[in-house]
Amino acid sequence: MPNPFEIIFWVRAALGAFSGLLSGILGYVSSSSYSFLGLFVALAIYGISFVILKSLVRDVPKTGASKIYTAGLGTFIMLFFFTWILYNTLLPK
Repeated sequence: MPNPFEIIFWVRAALGAFSGLLSGILGYVSSSSYSFLGLFVALAIYGISFVILKSLVRDVPKTGASKIYTAGLGTFIMLFFFTWILYNTLLPK
């Protein structure tokens, strides 16, 4: 079975790309150009991922319990911005 932190990392990587795409779509279909809404989407998805992954991954050692907060955070942020910028570059308003 894979390491629980590997699962958390890859789920957050996929959710980072998804949240960037979702932020781009929401910015494209909305009439306003409020960038903070895209950041709010990313924060909400990251928070939801924490709640879901904390309940799904139970075999995390006590010494690594605080790593659930930060595992995959950098990848989530980078993929979020990459897909958000790529979406807005390829489909300008």
